[in-house]
Amino acid sequence: MNTLIQTSSELKKQLQSPLLTARAKKAGLSKECASLQAALKTLSPGNNNSAVLKYAKSLLKLKNDTETFFRQLNTRQDKNAAAAFMRKFPKSPWGYGWIHSAAHVYRSGIPFQGYTGGIPAIRLARNETEAIQLVLRSRKTIKNVRISTGPLINKKNNATLPQSAVKIAPVGFVQPMPAPYPHEKIKWRPDPLLDNLKAFQLDPDVWQPIWLEIKTGRSTMPGTYHGTITVTGDNVPAINIPFAVTVWNFELPERLTMPAAFTYGGLDRHIYAKNNKEWTEFESWKTGQKSVDELSPGGKRLCNIELTTEDLLLAHRITPSNLYLSTRAHTVKEVRRWIEKGGGPFNIFYVQSVPSIKKGEPYPPGIRKWLLSVIDAAVQEFKKADLLQYAYIYAFDEMEENQFAAARDILTEVKKRWPDIPIVTTAFDPSYGKDSGLADLVDIWVPLAPKLEKEQKAIQEARQRGAKIWSYTCMYTPEANFLLEQPASAPRLLTGIMQYKYNSDGFLYYHTNYWQRSPVLKGGPLTNHTGRSAYQSFNGDGMLLYPGADGPLPTIRLKGIRDGLEDHEYFLLLERLEGLTAEERLERDKLLKIPETVVFSMREYDKTGDKLIDYRQKIGEFLDKHVHKK
Repeated sequence: MNTLIQTSSELKKQLQSPLLTARAKKAGLSKECASLQAALKTLSPGNNNSAVLKYAKSLLKLKNDTETFFRQLNTRQDKNAAAAFMRKFPKSPWGYGWIHSAAHVYRSGIPFQGYTGGIPAIRLARNETEAIQLVLRSRKTIKNVRISTGPLINKKNNATLPQSAVKIAPVGFVQPMPAPYPHEKIKWRPDPLLDNLKAFQLDPDVWQPIWLEIKTGRSTMPGTYHGTITVTGDNVPAINIPFAVTVWNFELPERLTMPAAFTYGGLDRHIYAKNNKEWTEFESWKTGQKSVDELSPGGKRLCNIELTTEDLLLAHRITPSNLYLSTRAHTVKEVRRWIEKGGGPFNIFYVQSVPSIKKGEPYPPGIRKWLLSVIDAAVQEFKKADLLQYAYIYAFDEMEENQFAAARDILTEVKKRWPDIPIVTTAFDPSYGKDSGLADLVDIWVPLAPKLEKEQKAIQEARQRGAKIWSYTCMYTPEANFLLEQPASAPRLLTGIMQYKYNSDGFLYYHTNYWQRSPVLKGGPLTNHTGRSAYQSFNGDGMLLYPGADGPLPTIRLKGIRDGLEDHEYFLLLERLEGLTAEERLERDKLLKIPETVVFSMREYDKTGDKLIDYRQKIGEFLDKHVHKK
């Protein structure tokens, strides 16, 4: 019955929206929309089994009819949008539009919702990265499409943003496999960013997004910079597009305040190693037994891919540590490099559960002795290097009750030996240690993100006991998550505004490259990939990077995660503002109250990204005025 109630509630939100009625009228589908709305009013669950069964059948039919209607509506609106787009460029075979980075742009069947023509604009702080999507469309096939920019110049003081501050990548599309959770069935979904694709073919009558990203430094001068985006292709006139970047007069910290723990599992041997010899060399380099100079060209190639991948994650505010270290600890050299590049918390070693343990049994003595010796050796090295301040120990991933006694046994010893190193767990314990006896042993509890809403009483009690509460996402929930089918706004909101709204102390995600013999991504913009990792049948889960031929490629979801982590910092800057007048404090406090149109709950939030971007801009403009106020 709960499923029926949820389905009915979702249909009411879809069909009773005044915006839908307006959309249907504009598309010439008012009659079809009114018919669905009338059918919704006739639904009644009744009060006996027969009536409930009839209600369920009627509800399912209405759900299917509604999905068909929305496909028809999108197709009609897509054609209208395409016609209007090309009317904007009557004398050219192609044209451009643009939209913010928190929306998906689909090739066809779903209308482009951005601006047609105009001046693409990005607004960001110092030491931040932000992007827009340039969208191309043509009347004919155009080969060898290339996009470039020159330096951006601030005309007031002649300061420049160099070309190196701009990153350009065609958005690639994957063809997802069937999945066991509710989602709109779309043949091609945008996800990988093909920064390896220097030129591509633009097919006729499709929307093709281009990711255009700006990175500022701590010393970037505030103000507005202007430049030109140049788009060229074979046998067509070039498109020269004016481009504006506004840098606000405040900066984000080098190392973000809210900790984030994401797993990077290292290179996949089956994807990148050509033979056993170069893989053995690579492993010797990883463990500090050999220098790069001692390796063959093949071994050096693997080292370069590994370092490039780590740098890619660090550029997205993710420390390339591993939650599931079970054979060796990270080396001091690795961790020091991450910290110097703005990385944060890292895992010393994984205290793993043992599936064969029965309820009430202690931790196996043999594994216990070995585990403690590995941690002890690593702690000594990190202590000498003055890196323990960034360390934590991850323990008992998604542990259930049968493991509680074993966890108490081993973690008592861990806490006794290293009391100042936080212990982090995603254990399934709704009491957060009170009932499991782990309250004095676990420092950081990490429930699934929706539990931040649903378990507030227990969370507050745990915090009163001194615990910190992070959150994580995995697989499918009706709430915002990282799956391929989610709105582009979901990863950004989940790691940013939602973390602030629900007072989360940190964020965790189990994997960035859980490939397990994934195919190497080829082609583009249409690629050969399905977007599925090795984890069950959840598209995109555990895969924020795609395996490219010369190294991993980022995703729109990874960009959203970084943007969310940076958005979170905006709120902390707002909270810390001093020297405000009474009127300015009222305005600040109003900004700190997250509008329900942006996030009402983890399930109901801005799925277009429009309100999210507008809200961020208001906060940015306020900070721009007041951060350096004297």
